[in-house]
Amino acid sequence: ARLSLKRGETLILASDGLDGEGFPAAAAQCRKAAAGELAEYLLESVGGKSADDATVVVVRLHRSGLLT
Repeated sequence: ARLSLKRGETLILASDGLDGEGFPAAAAQCRKAAAGELAEYLLESVGGKSADDATVVVVRLHRSGLLT
């Protein structure tokens, strides 16, 4: 599949080890955090509630196109 991100957009990839019901609310609550902080928050808030492993990848295209 192909996906195009616009500047300022964030793509979150998560494994099935995260709680699917709580995921959207948790992601929205911390959406302006740095990508690493957002991934860590999601793992702490909706991960680890099952015996399954949890993985989160956050990809963000910066508004300027450059990392600052």
